[in-house]
Amino acid sequence: MKRNFITVVLIALVVLLTLPSTIFAADTLTVFASDVRTLDQIISSDTNSTGAQKHVYKLVSLDTTYIFSASITAKSDLTVVRQLGPGANGTGRPPCIQPNVLGDGSIPAKLFIITGNNTVGIFQNLYLMGLSINGSPTPGTLGIAIIVSSDNVKLHVDNCVFEEWRAFAIGYNGQHDNFFITNSKFRNTVDPTQQYEGEVLRNTTGTAVTDTIIMKNNTIFAVNCYSAAPVTKVYESYFEFSHNSVVYSFKNPFFIFNVTNGKINNNIFYNAWAGGVSRTEYPWW
Repeated sequence: MKRNFITVVLIALVVLLTLPSTIFAADTLTVFASDVRTLDQIISSDTNSTGAQKHVYKLVSLDTTYIFSASITAKSDLTVVRQLGPGANGTGRPPCIQPNVLGDGSIPAKLFIITGNNTVGIFQNLYLMGLSINGSPTPGTLGIAIIVSSDNVKLHVDNCVFEEWRAFAIGYNGQHDNFFITNSKFRNTVDPTQQYEGEVLRNTTGTAVTDTIIMKNNTIFAVNCYSAAPVTKVYESYFEFSHNSVVYSFKNPFFIFNVTNGKINNNIFYNAWAGGVSRTEYPWW
């Protein structure tokens, strides 16, 4: 009897291991921009009894933009991916998300907010636009595409475009968060009233402990400052910035004095400190 039981268990394990991994993954929800609901209404309402997201969200519309009227807040794993338009080797244009104009004329300032500890955020092949549908920008000190506001989060961003986010493309204030940012474009993140906003990646508190930042194969064009700013009074575990192009930063491209183990290799920096330093900033920078 014991031998038969062991045999059954082994057979069951073999069957489980040979099943496609997608069976165990979250179901995919295809989202069309033609839906009468805004993107925040669709994703924010798609949760189970614990508040966790039910699906992976696949955006497929390329003929018009997806609109958000409020922040999309997730306290569980969140995956938003794309279907690229026509193009060789999958290089077609991605679906675009941009702010709505609200009834009082205001514009929602923040797009995605991750609030769940020990969660994973995945964003791939998306165009995240900070300009609203009437061409107005998000508020200068508030416009942020992705915010990580919880601890031990792993954020993966691949082949995305971030444009016109006046504060930060990605901001975070959680403890021991990890960032893997690859093959993406960050451009025109400029606040004309504040030279030290308009950043790619920013630790917004100055006190949060950063675990890992890896940025590879990105293009960073026409930003006010910092391509990476994990700066705190606490050391960062690992920092890597490789094979990126940084063109036309107004202020210095890094704020990384807390990095203890890292590398900056094979990058192109062109006019990466166009604004120089003022007398009041000397000798700090």
